Amino acid sequence: MTQGIRIGELARRTGLSPDVLRVWERRFKLFTPDRTPGGYRLYTPTDERLARDVIALKEQGIGLAAAVKQARSAFEPGAPIPTNEELAKDIDDAVCALDQVAVVAAVRRATHLLGVEAAIVDVFLPYLVVLGHQWETGQVSVAHEHFASHTIRKHVGALGL
Repeated sequence: MTQGIRIGELARRTGLSPDVLRVWERRFKLFTPDRTPGGYRLYTPTDERLARDVIALKEQGIGLAAAVKQARSAFEPGAPIPTNEELAKDIDDAVCALDQVAVVAAVRRATHLLGVEAAIVDVFLPYLVVLGHQWETGQVSVAHEHFASHTIRKHVGALGL
């Protein structure tokens, strides 16, 4: 039998209604759940992460269609896996440009590739130390630091951890 969680459990975990999940599946093809012999949908951990990403992106003010597109882009098959330093550089480039959409995408990508705990320990915290040194030496302003830490904190919080 196929493993997975049913729509009611996914709804409970994400705070979305089963109706919204079905609409996202039908309208955006966001999920492709397996079915039980009885016809019940079975969702994967990836489906849950996609739903949480869309929710987090919408909370950042991004429209639903754009949020779905961005969330899906983190799961491109066959894409090379970047190093922790490359992930931190992507965040830094976006922070230095004060590009909200790019920062959210870079932070989201790190959590998807590494998992939340590893992203925090291996990418976000070391990056924030580097950003603090950049601020100390005048390379960036305190606004950059607040922007980065707020975005990271909001993203991790939206994952419900």
